[in-house]
Amino acid sequence: MYKEEASKTKASRKFNKQVISEIKRLKKEENDFLASLKGTQVVGEYIKIKKLLSELPDVVQLQPERIEATIKELESIDYTNEILYHSGILKEAIEFRLWFIQNTEKDALVQTQKINQFLDQLINQIKKDDTKFQELTNYTLQTLQNKNLDENISYWIEAIFEDDSLCLSDAFKAELKSFKKLEVGAFAPDFEFNSLSYFPNNEKINKLSELATDYKIIVFAASWCGHCVREVPKVDTYLSSLESSKFTTVLVSLESEKAAFKKFSEQFNFIATTDLQMWESPIARSYGVRATPTYFVLNKDLSIMAMPKNTKQLTDLIGALHKKTSEK
Repeated sequence: MYKEEASKTKASRKFNKQVISEIKRLKKEENDFLASLKGTQVVGEYIKIKKLLSELPDVVQLQPERIEATIKELESIDYTNEILYHSGILKEAIEFRLWFIQNTEKDALVQTQKINQFLDQLINQIKKDDTKFQELTNYTLQTLQNKNLDENISYWIEAIFEDDSLCLSDAFKAELKSFKKLEVGAFAPDFEFNSLSYFPNNEKINKLSELATDYKIIVFAASWCGHCVREVPKVDTYLSSLESSKFTTVLVSLESEKAAFKKFSEQFNFIATTDLQMWESPIARSYGVRATPTYFVLNKDLSIMAMPKNTKQLTDLIGALHKKTSEK
């Protein structure tokens, strides 16, 4: 029995040695290959970055001792390289860099600071090339938005606006502002009603700011959203029960089909509009909408009074405002 166990142990050691030897051989082969590309520097740099990014999950999960060295390698990526930019690898590098920071730094405050440091590095490298700057800035902001990193979004947008060396077009400024999360007290974006818009009382309104009511309730919803189908009718029913002229509700429906919009919107006593662009809707993007239903309560001047998190919060607020105005 002991001989059998000893034999197994010896075989296991031999196998492990063979595996280690093979890993070393493959590593040497890979390094030799990278070295052979020195004459074609850009190709070599592309492969080096690709290899670095592919190793990040292993560094986080299995080789934490490599984290500091890996950070230095990530910091050495040249975002000004024209060929690397056109290859698409730089966008991949941005996304992986953010992922790496999130997965190696558990303290939320430090994580935010480290992401801001990366954003500073990025903007300083790419700001001299307008085309590259706009494309990579948009991509980075979209990635930050997908990760719900609102503090980093605000930090970077403010840094861009404060940098006097940047010449920003009005269109690009508007696009940047669309990423910034709206806050209570800020002015909500105005928007126009298009030919698809529905007016229950045959009103003729060109844009949101023309509505004369004291309070404007903006509801972002969609016919395909099960939660919206359940919740939005509750808002309509509650408002109808108040019989108040102080409130106007505008439904912005994130649809892709005209028929679906018509069927969904005409059941409510709301002004309704859509541009059939779903999540790419310029109105939804300008309000930073990332989920449906999303509610905003505005005053007569389009100042944001509240951003209720759910239908109950919205109806409670409407009730309080109704009571307040009724007592006057």
